[in-house]
Amino acid sequence: MPSFFDKVKEGASAAADKAKEAGKAGQAKLDEAQAKKKLDGLYRDLGEAVYLERTGQAKAEGEVERLLAEIDAHLAAQDKEETEPAAEEPAAEELAAEEPAAAPTEAPEA
Repeated sequence: MPSFFDKVKEGASAAADKAKEAGKAGQAKLDEAQAKKKLDGLYRDLGEAVYLERTGQAKAEGEVERLLAEIDAHLAAQDKEETEPAAEEPAAEELAAEEPAAAPTEAPEA
């Protein structure tokens, strides 16, 4: 029969696992937002360069080509990240099996 401390340990382990999952989800969301912001900036810069070139205000052909290449590289990196499987974390049971046995919780009788 599991002791009170075993139940507490199991509950704490489950809570830690849920916190890790939430942290990973939050980090993924942040990374996605940062990638979108970067891509939006590249598109804006490309639009500006094309506008300046078309209106004759600047010769931006080299800049347009550079921005197109940077956008292609950014999109390719995003596609690669989406298709790569995430690194697997060890299951909680595997971690528990690796932990040393807990010290006895009962005090010796005097």
